[in-house]
Amino acid sequence: MRFVATFVIALITGLTLCEAQQSTTEYQGVSNAELQMSDGTPKNGSAARIIEMGDRLIVELSNLDGWLYETAKAGNFPKQEWFDPDAMKLISTMDLKTLQTAAVMQSADAQHAVAQRAWESVQRMMSDVKQRLYLQLGPARLRHLHADDPLIRQSDTGIFRFVFVIHDTPDDQAEWKKLRATRGELRPVSISVAFDLDGLTHTLRTKLGSSLDSVASGMPEQQFKFRIYSIYTAAAFFLAYFISILIFLWFSAVPNLLRDPDGPVRETKHVFSLSRCQLAFWFFVILGAWIFLWVTTSSLDTLSETALIVSGIGSGAAVTGIVAGKVRDEIAGGSLSTVTLNVNERPRGFRAGPGAVLYDLLSDRDTVAFHRFQLLVWNLILGGVFLWKTVEDFAMPEFNSTLLGLLGLSAVTFVGIKMTPTADNRDPNPPNQNIAPAPAAPAVPNAGQGG
Repeated sequence: MRFVATFVIALITGLTLCEAQQSTTEYQGVSNAELQMSDGTPKNGSAARIIEMGDRLIVELSNLDGWLYETAKAGNFPKQEWFDPDAMKLISTMDLKTLQTAAVMQSADAQHAVAQRAWESVQRMMSDVKQRLYLQLGPARLRHLHADDPLIRQSDTGIFRFVFVIHDTPDDQAEWKKLRATRGELRPVSISVAFDLDGLTHTLRTKLGSSLDSVASGMPEQQFKFRIYSIYTAAAFFLAYFISILIFLWFSAVPNLLRDPDGPVRETKHVFSLSRCQLAFWFFVILGAWIFLWVTTSSLDTLSETALIVSGIGSGAAVTGIVAGKVRDEIAGGSLSTVTLNVNERPRGFRAGPGAVLYDLLSDRDTVAFHRFQLLVWNLILGGVFLWKTVEDFAMPEFNSTLLGLLGLSAVTFVGIKMTPTADNRDPNPPNQNIAPAPAAPAVPNAGQGG
């Protein structure tokens, strides 16, 4: 019986090999790719080769099962974690179709049992690898961007159609940065599919969409491109952003928007409040960063924990600054808001315009204070770094606790010193107050004179 079973398997192997040589589909890697919009509508015209966030990218792989089997057969998967030694030995002598045929035979032979285990191991290996497949666009290995249905069946012609929905994957932030780190709206990319196994990356050979294939074939129209941002969308959003800044600056003269109602008066208006300007500064910094990321990543969920903390520090400084002003006035028994400043006592360049505003922010009354200077400088530096890192990394940065603590300590110092009353919270020459001169003392006669 064993001899008959062995003879049958050998006969089937020979016949299958002859058939496989004539009908096996050649593995070509990514044999085709096409794009659909988010609703499944095919993209046409010039947009058919432009990959955008939210698109559905359909990648066709030819004879993937055959390639995976031949790769395992050649021992290119280091640990061969799916196969026992007997199954691996049998696989090394058979092609995929022969193994499948031997596994489905009805036989109680030990060789048949090995063939069944080998076939089950091959199916497990193929299923495992397909679930590990991820998309590679140009230099970006998007390891967390997997196909919608990784366990699809191949077509009658040996084609697998994997659908990848293009969306931002935070865990691949460094890879997305590689893809977006270029000037211009569009970036030429190749389309590949890869998987990681035992610390090694296996990339399937790309047939269409790569720069080399397109140029070599004389068909540059087959070059796929990734849209980093839409120039029209970017222009519209940033125009609205700058208009909002101009409107805000226009209304900055409104009482109590940026001015300190408990502060002294300069030219009939209260001086500008450092804490309120800090709050407004971080609002526009975070808003600008959020708009930039919305335009480039098409994601609204981009706020970082640092953005929340610095905004909270600004809000806390503004609220406690108001309380500190009230406490200071109660302790001093007078209001600093009644003091009228003499701008002529200020250095030249700080008496009007932006210089006067800067002097307001740096002075408690009309003397520049270092704790205000410290708070202003740290806000400007960290705000600039925040915007720079957002543009560079395409993500809002995360400042460490030490840096955030330094900003918070500067704000606490500002509030604490503001609560301390000055030597005189009253204007030495209050307006609308006329004091009559005291009457002259009566003349005292000289005691030494006689009458």
